Amino acid sequence: MAGFMNRIRAGLGQTRISLRLHKWPAWVGRLSLLYNRLLNPGLRVGQGAHVRGRFCVIMYGEGEITLGAKARIVSDYKRSALGLRSRCKFVTFPGARITAGDHVLMIGTIIVARKSVEIGQETMLSPNVVITDSDFHVPWPPERRFDLAPIEEAKPVKIGRHVWIGLNAIVLKGVTIGDNAIIGAGSVVTGDIPPNVLAAGMPARVIRRLDHRRPQVRRDRRRDGGGGQRRDRRQ
Repeated sequence: MAGFMNRIRAGLGQTRISLRLHKWPAWVGRLSLLYNRLLNPGLRVGQGAHVRGRFCVIMYGEGEITLGAKARIVSDYKRSALGLRSRCKFVTFPGARITAGDHVLMIGTIIVARKSVEIGQETMLSPNVVITDSDFHVPWPPERRFDLAPIEEAKPVKIGRHVWIGLNAIVLKGVTIGDNAIIGAGSVVTGDIPPNVLAAGMPARVIRRLDHRRPQVRRDRRRDGGGGQRRDRRQ
């Protein structure tokens, strides 16, 4: 009996320790936010922003990074069920701007701007999303590809409100994604996506429209006697 009680006490002690460790990413996030704000005067963070884990801010020259009120930055693999390939990272080149609206969620997100990347309010970026407004190297002539030449043109990226971008998606330069759109996991977005659609693929293409006024129909095939009968269920 005594041995059984000792095992219970040991288990309770480990539980208390794990609960304390569970709060550790929040403290690391606060310190990381404070450190980055002190190091980068161009970083502006709205009231009530939540940071979990250590994230990275790199600003080459004068630039601007704005995170809206109650933005959520998850940069710790323990806080993501799907895991992270990288911590959150925001990079601006001279004169560039990154703007994320209120209530934006970013999980292991990497954003690099040479001109402008804008993300609307209440947009969700699933783990490991990469957004960039530049190719960084010229495609032609091939002998110039290793040069960080100024002839390479950056094009702004604009992501609307209430957008959901899936796991491991990549958004490339010059792209505009309309409000309420969904981008499928693993997609590569190279062109504009209209509002209220589901898009996926490499490159991403519109799969179907999203319309709250139209009921979602689920079709079930059931056996009735000897033949199959299809019934529609409206949700």
